[in-house]
Amino acid sequence: MSQEPDYLPAHIVAWAQERQQSLDLIVSTLLETGEWPTTKGLTRELARAGKPVPLASILQDIPRPLGFVENGPGRIVLLLPCLRLVPGAEALLDGFVTLVKLGLERYRGEDEPPEITRQDIADVIQGEIQQRALSEIFLREAPFYGSGTGGPDDEWTREVTDEIVRFWDVVTADDYLRIRTEQLSTSPQFGYLASGPEAKTVQRLAGEQRDVFISHASEDKEAIARPLTEALAARGYTVWFDEYEIVLGDSLRRKIERGLAQSRLGVVILSKSFFAKEWPKQELNALYSRLVGGEENVIVPIWHQMTREQVADHDVLLADLYAGNSDAGVDRLADEVGRTLELRRQAATPSPEIPTAPLPEPAAEAPVEAPREPAPVGRGTSVPAPPHAEQPPAGKPPSPFPSRAITAPQSGPESPASRLSGRRPPLGAVNFDMEPGVLNIAALELVRDGDTIALQHLFNDAIARGRQAVDISDLDALGELLDRLTCLAATFLTLDQDERVSDVIGVMARVYGMPLRPGDAQRFGYSTRINPEEMAPRLWFQTLERLYGLGALAVRYEKWNVLRTIGLQKPEGAAEYEKNWLRHALTMSARAGLLQQVEDDRTVEVSLLVLARDQVARLACLRPDGLASTDDRILTSLAQFDALWNLVAIDDSGDASGRDFYPHFARLYANRVTPVVEQLLSDHDMRHALFQRSDADLAIALQSVGALAQREGWRYDGFTDWGSRITEFVDANIPQEEPEESG
Repeated sequence: MSQEPDYLPAHIVAWAQERQQSLDLIVSTLLETGEWPTTKGLTRELARAGKPVPLASILQDIPRPLGFVENGPGRIVLLLPCLRLVPGAEALLDGFVTLVKLGLERYRGEDEPPEITRQDIADVIQGEIQQRALSEIFLREAPFYGSGTGGPDDEWTREVTDEIVRFWDVVTADDYLRIRTEQLSTSPQFGYLASGPEAKTVQRLAGEQRDVFISHASEDKEAIARPLTEALAARGYTVWFDEYEIVLGDSLRRKIERGLAQSRLGVVILSKSFFAKEWPKQELNALYSRLVGGEENVIVPIWHQMTREQVADHDVLLADLYAGNSDAGVDRLADEVGRTLELRRQAATPSPEIPTAPLPEPAAEAPVEAPREPAPVGRGTSVPAPPHAEQPPAGKPPSPFPSRAITAPQSGPESPASRLSGRRPPLGAVNFDMEPGVLNIAALELVRDGDTIALQHLFNDAIARGRQAVDISDLDALGELLDRLTCLAATFLTLDQDERVSDVIGVMARVYGMPLRPGDAQRFGYSTRINPEEMAPRLWFQTLERLYGLGALAVRYEKWNVLRTIGLQKPEGAAEYEKNWLRHALTMSARAGLLQQVEDDRTVEVSLLVLARDQVARLACLRPDGLASTDDRILTSLAQFDALWNLVAIDDSGDASGRDFYPHFARLYANRVTPVVEQLLSDHDMRHALFQRSDADLAIALQSVGALAQREGWRYDGFTDWGSRITEFVDANIPQEEPEESG
């Protein structure tokens, strides 16, 4: 494969050739360690060898099709097109293509479902380290696999999906990459445009700052999103053009954190398709979070074949922002976006010599009603300013879209703008009728403003709605209410508002106990079989799934006090022996058959962790850390929450008999949970939050949970033991039985 690939643009090939030594070093490190190196680690290694090379600077403009440097750890990840340009990577490329062929073979076969496993990697390439490297590449980049378990370090399994048929005739690595490149050829974010101002803009995407992020639904790409991107690029602006449905080694973290966070402005193309999809709304929520931080002119809405009333039906705050309209034409919109960018630049470098621009007068032939009151969210400050904040001067600030393309927002005493303006909103203005994303932002503003009365009113509103839904057995309404409460708790969790998380969990506990009427505790407690149509166990099961998703988020954010709060609520009205609601919900759900399903005319047990994973995939608010809905780390964090909750339950009740806990994680391999349990042994703050009893008690708890998990693990070929470090702790601290006295 020495010939240059004709399917990669010349500027991408040239970039790689100019940095060939650095790329060779990265690949050789991968082959030696099985892991992608970090910029910091590899730079220090080179320095020790007397070769000071500033890798971070060399790689800062890496074209997106070739790779990227991960946020946080700074891992250097090279994608398949880049490996094609590195001579030392032939074995990895050949191994990947062999797996593609194997996937085709399995797809044509009789196995159901067709799968590729970690063992297949061992059959493809020699050496454990090289196998780990190929696993990393395959699991990141293969577009034809679906659900499965395990990561690069595990005995993973992945289902082969229908997408494999795209690669039916693949024989060589070039065959595969030519097809994959064609799939991505229309994606500016991957830099395949070869010439013109658009190509220059795309090549600059790896820099530190972008001008504009285009948030849109794929249905609006041809009509408005792509033309607007090209018009902005032609004016010299850098544009992040998000084609989320075609992914090459990317993730939600990359697109949201690296795209939105590094863009000065978010242009949001609002249409019926936009509001019908989850991904664009996630992008919008990320922009809202910047509004909470006090940034101005962050969101620029463009209405595409929608009226203000239609927008307001979905999002009252968006409807209240100054907006462009696609009817004005792409060139006009691009000009106005440019003017908004200039306003942001002026705001970032204030000068007393630069006067505030007045609001332009509307043209006579197209009058536009100027707002009678500034819409603070439209200016980028989402709701009430803190009491100490400096107030804007009298008069109207400049519109971010000073032209006839503007649609003026509604204002007045009852408008969304006035409810969320600089004065404190009236009691009840923030309620559960709001869209979930807007509700979260508004609740955060109540916290920031210290309005505890309005917060309590909001929580009371949730309790009242829960009671009404329980009284009429409306499970759909209860599910929607639980979704909103879960997302509200998740939002508070990510912003270190632990007290508010506890408040929301307390509300969920109140709703949880509502179906229990006098005598129900005994009726349910003594029944070995519960009618699956009964509302109570179905509500408890819905709550259980969401709490696990919230607990997994607490694990990933290391919010140990929150984890304990999630695990130890006492179900109101339940029997005295029920110590926590997670165990209660599990027992009642099992008795109602809610953890079973019929497959091939037989009833099988379903893992709670898998069901909870589905909830996390459905609710984007449970993935604020940027994990894609299919990311395997979701299942790992669910298993880790489960393991820690088992220990917390024992710490709370003092009973290690198994009455108060159950190890769902036992169906998985031990390496899912051992890292977090090992952390518990050494992390003082974590230990204080989760297990406050003695080392001897912790050893007993670990021994009991491990023994039960081992028995369950045998049934599912899962958990076997805790591993050496935890076992050593147990052996060293388990109380020794006193020998019986003779005679």
